[in-house]
Amino acid sequence: MFCPIKEHKYIQNKEGFRQFFVYDKYNQATVSHYTFGESAIIDNSLVTTQTISGMHAWLSEIKDAIEHQPQDKKGIVIYIHGYQADNQYFIKSSGPIIQKDIFDTENSQYGIAISLVWKSVFGYDEAVQNAFAKGEFFANIVDSIYRYQQADCANAKFSVIAHSMGNRVWEGLYTEWIKIRPNVQLNSVLLMAADLENNVFETSFASLPQHANRVVVYHNTEDVTLSFANRMSPHERLGIFGPKNPDTLPENIIIQNATNVSDDDIKNATFTRHRYFYSSPSIRKHLSQYLNQ
Repeated sequence: MFCPIKEHKYIQNKEGFRQFFVYDKYNQATVSHYTFGESAIIDNSLVTTQTISGMHAWLSEIKDAIEHQPQDKKGIVIYIHGYQADNQYFIKSSGPIIQKDIFDTENSQYGIAISLVWKSVFGYDEAVQNAFAKGEFFANIVDSIYRYQQADCANAKFSVIAHSMGNRVWEGLYTEWIKIRPNVQLNSVLLMAADLENNVFETSFASLPQHANRVVVYHNTEDVTLSFANRMSPHERLGIFGPKNPDTLPENIIIQNATNVSDDDIKNATFTRHRYFYSSPSIRKHLSQYLNQ
């Protein structure tokens, strides 16, 4: 669970890159059990620097952070992790790499990241339904942040990066969000190793290209993790095969085949061929470029 750190004397700086989180820590989707807070990199680990009591106080802190960012750093990126990736070890170890090499790179236009942290349930079919429902519950929170940002700087970038089953969370969030805000406009939506049906652009994401400047889909035909998921629930997955009928898709859907990418610099990600979005230096560099286009 998320706890305030005690072993470090840390003073929150109003300036510089800020990373906030909301943690849906219970099995079933519900706003009543959210934990809110902020994280930062300390000793090369991403750790909780403050917990914030209640959604309104947390949103107020984010609003203040938006106002303190310089004009060229008003961008916000929403990050949604994959199945069972809410464990502290993964967050601590992957967080610094994701922040420094994807979000807060040189000349980045992003000053804030919002992590949507969600607890997974066991049992694959239940986990899929649960992830979608948790995304639906996140929609109002994300819309509030979007509204604050656009009121402060209408030209600021607002982007999303989702990994693995986090794409199912994003599907639920997006489906609900466009009901709340039909005119929402995003910069980049990056779908990494998506545990979704590969016809999703003909179903729930049919309108996504209209709401984003670009949608980037990364897939890997040798993804071990998604292949294992396919044994439990067989269907053609977006993260393995890429989109169905790619020739019929709008031009702003960009398809990237990561099958032959082999420059991973994180050992535990090499075998699964599933976490290349942060384990491959070349892909990290490309993701940062897509975010800032």
